[in-house]
Parts: sequence; C-alpha cells; structure tokens
Amino acid sequence: RERYGDALMSSFLGNHDVMRFTSHGVEGYVSACNWDTNEVIQASAPTDWFIYQRMKLAWTFLYTQPDVPLIYYGDEFGMPGYTDPDNRQPMWWYTGDLDPGVDVETVASRLDTEPAGVLRHVAALGQARRDHPSMWRGDATEWWVQPTGSPTTWAWARKDPVGGGESITIINREGEGRTLSNAIAYAGLTPGATFVDVLTGEQFAASGDSLSVYVPEHSSRVLVKQ
Repeated sequence: RERYGDALMSSFLGNHDVMRFTSHGVEGYVSACNWDTNEVIQASAPTDWFIYQRMKLAWTFLYTQPDVPLIYYGDEFGMPGYTDPDNRQPMWWYTGDLDPGVDVETVASRLDTEPAGVLRHVAALGQARRDHPSMWRGDATEWWVQPTGSPTTWAWARKDPVGGGESITIINREGEGRTLSNAIAYAGLTPGATFVDVLTGEQFAASGDSLSVYVPEHSSRVLVKQ
C-alpha cells in the first residue's frame, strides 16, 4: 500500500513459481529437481495438523484485507508441493465425475479431516467477503495487540464507509484460548451491537461500549455486525 496506494492489487499464499504453503511451512525450502538423478521429487501430504491451522489463519488475514485474494488451485485445502514442477500437480480429487458447480461438502468429503477443514474455512471466508464488505473496505483500527512489537494475538476493526457495515477480525496464534474484552466505540463500532462470527455462526453481544470475545487457540474469528 505504501508503494501502490489505492491501486487494485492481489495477495496470495502461493502461486506457480513457489513452493506450496503446507510443504514450505513444514519442511522449509525443497527443490523438486534432483539434479543427480534428473528425477522430480514429489511432496507428501503433511501429517502435522498444525500447518493446516496456520494456513487457516493466513487465509483469514488475506480475506480481511483490501487486496483481492488470489487462490492458486489446491491452496484452498492445503495441497502439498515442492518447487516447479511439483507445485503444478493435478488436483487431488479429480476423477472426471465432478460438475463445475459441485458444492463444497461434496469436495470436502473426498479429503482428509484437516484439508477439508481448510476448504470449508476458505469457502466461508469467500461467501462472507462477498456479503460483508466491512471485512475489507474502510480504514482498519487496531482493536487488540499483544504482545506489542510481534503480536501473537492481533485484532482490527473496520467500518464500511459505503454500506455502513462493521467488522472485527481476530487472529490468535497462541497455544491457548483467550478472552478479549475491549471498548468498541473508539473504533467506530456501535455500542450495544451484536456481532456474529462468519466462520462459526456464534454471536457476541456488546454490553454498552464493551465487547468480550473468546478466541480458541490457533484460531481466528471474523465478526460482522448483525
């Protein structure tokens, strides 16, 4: 934003030129090319569930920014892959019998538990971003940061200057759940309002100018005003 201002830009977790998010997050940089044998090395699905939780947090961040989120195919469920050409493998679930308009749950049923959870997470964020522009439009006001400098729990609020919607995005990288309590009027939000988490459907009602929200460990919430 410092360099391009209000120009329409796109942000992503991966593309065809870099390692897949899950593989890089677990193994670090790995070249797919074995120059000694001229073979292509293929990444396996991570067995560490934590990388999928981290990926959900990253998607929450991208979908609540003004930039247009770009999804490189397969990143919506954490497909593994080293560098090119391993980051261009066919989609896992492709069997030739999926229609273009197939629903998320049909696809999720073909995945293991953790990748399916990432897919549902991204689908919920995509629908919510369409329905609630306050997730990404308008100036962000920091609502919570702890510790300062390199926060592991971070939250920001937005009020849509066009439609008037309101939102709070919370990211908790801690290994334990936390209850955050703070004022909301200073951030331009409505005292006494009720907010719903677009990821879980849970509701949180402000008591006057104070809002308390419980956030589980290694998770995020995207609250929009009802």
